[in-house]
Amino acid sequence: MSRQNVFFLSLPVVFSALSASAAAADLYVAPNGRSGNAGTSAAPFDRITTALNRARPGDRVLVRAGTYPGGGWISASGTAAAPIRVVSVDGPRRAVIAGGSETLRIGDAASYLSFEGLELRNSTNNLIHIDGGSHHIWLRDVYAHHAGVDGDVLKVNQARSIYLERSEFAFPGVRTGSENPSQECIDFVDVDDIVVRDSYIHDGGNSMMYAKGGAQGVVFENNVIAGQRAGAIDPMVGLGASTDSSLLGDAQFEAIDIVFRNNVVIGGVAGAVGVYDGQNVVIANNLFLNNNGGVVEFRAGSGPLERSEDVSFVNNLVVDTRGRMSTVLRRSSHGLNAFVVSHNLFWNNGQAVLPRPCSTWPRSLVTSWPTRASAHPRRWATAPPSSPRSSPPPTAPRPRRGSTPPWRPSWCSTTSAACAATGATTGGRGSSEGSGRADGRRGDDAHARHRRRVTAPTPVTDAGG
Repeated sequence: MSRQNVFFLSLPVVFSALSASAAAADLYVAPNGRSGNAGTSAAPFDRITTALNRARPGDRVLVRAGTYPGGGWISASGTAAAPIRVVSVDGPRRAVIAGGSETLRIGDAASYLSFEGLELRNSTNNLIHIDGGSHHIWLRDVYAHHAGVDGDVLKVNQARSIYLERSEFAFPGVRTGSENPSQECIDFVDVDDIVVRDSYIHDGGNSMMYAKGGAQGVVFENNVIAGQRAGAIDPMVGLGASTDSSLLGDAQFEAIDIVFRNNVVIGGVAGAVGVYDGQNVVIANNLFLNNNGGVVEFRAGSGPLERSEDVSFVNNLVVDTRGRMSTVLRRSSHGLNAFVVSHNLFWNNGQAVLPRPCSTWPRSLVTSWPTRASAHPRRWATAPPSSPRSSPPPTAPRPRRGSTPPWRPSWCSTTSAACAATGATTGGRGSSEGSGRADGRRGDDAHARHRRRVTAPTPVTDAGG
């Protein structure tokens, strides 16, 4: 085929793309707007829902600084090539949506929507609720806080491809008629293809966040999770939980294909992570700091097989600067098959790490076991190690409320190499454990197959004016 033929054949594609781009519009929302306006810069709309009812694929809803009433139903849809963006155009957290039964309600198979830089607060029920088969929804640089009584900060059920990035979720509603203090910051039920990344989840109630009800393909990475409220009786993070049989449906496990990695988990009242009837769960490269009640506990969910299986706990750093570390790994109920424990490091501020994690469990249960011991240098007693990519402060403070986490957990991926380099032993004051694979590679390489889930489709670019 000649170059001329190729050129002319491509012209319809070019003109089609130009036509779609030309059709995209900017719709403005401002505190002094009106519902009957045209949505231009000079004649803005009064509400985000008003603008979204008019929006078409590729449009941007540019929200000016101010406070807007929450509530209303969002069912708009963009496309993969032309998502609809809702942007706080004057800067992050300058556009505030407040109040309403559910401040941001997305359903009816809404899709390809991106919410960027908004602050959402003070609902009377759930603060953000996504359901009804909705998919490809982004929450970026969002600050969501203070849900109503018995409300979650973010509730997602029967939805897929939901991506949370660089956001903050805090202060769920207080529970009624329960011994547990409050609801969750993030609640995923019966979902698929979920990413929670680079976010700060704090000041939650019983569980800070969980994925349950047959949830599949969920990745939690590079987050800081802190501030579990007093009175909590469950771990901060639930990989699975207990679900009504009507919601669990045909699912055999509560949580399937779950990755929890490169997170910092601080100050759990009742433990850090609970695995409830999970299948193919990877807990890797995390820092667990000053958590009461253990780090990982296997608990009963509602899965009909009544067990967890194919669970890995690898390359983690467990630190207690108070010298009060309790049993790291626990199994309270239900069965457990194929559990890998490898290349982790424990530091208890000079106190013994006893009993040895899993030391009372049958050897047939754990498929990989410690073969050597080493310890942190004493300078790690009050702070996590540094790496060339990220240097934490000299102490590990609790992140401030209402702000970006003061340090990132990305250094966790270098923990194993840093620990192996120390070559020290302390007779029980700290312990590192790991066993190589038969092919000579490190244990974490076995989970490379999970990395395909890390990168979500990101058709959204930075906001413009």
